[in-house]
Amino acid sequence: MTAIKQIPVSQSVWDEIVELKESNQTFDDLLSHMVDLEKKNRLMEDMKKKEDEGEFVKMTFES
Repeated sequence: MTAIKQIPVSQSVWDEIVELKESNQTFDDLLSHMVDLEKKNRLMEDMKKKEDEGEFVKMTFES
């Protein structure tokens, strides 16, 4: 199901979005890709924060 939504953006942001869009790409595809990238970036930031702030213990495994 497709929902049509309007998102107000400034002209400068619109211009940048248009520059990022490839000729065979829909805006939906572009925004979906941007969402995926942002989720990955946030995960990496969270992991880095945990690594920097956390205390870890060495785990050993017996075979």
